Amino acid sequence: MLFDSRDMPPQSAEVVNAFSKMTSADGMNADGRVAILVSGMLSKLQAQRISDNPLVKSFNDEAEARAWLAEPI
Repeated sequence: MLFDSRDMPPQSAEVVNAFSKMTSADGMNADGRVAILVSGMLSKLQAQRISDNPLVKSFNDEAEARAWLAEPI
């Protein structure tokens, strides 16, 4: 899944917690990946903090995110 958050401001603690639960190893299907596109450093740091799941990764570059999504798991 490609999640484009480049036009979104940093999120509230409640939104971060909900997204963290959704992207946890227990809450996610191991057959897929989630690439989060961000535009600023604060958003990138927040996206990195959301999940320690290796199937979730943040990117500033859409082509790089799509390439990562296409890699075999």
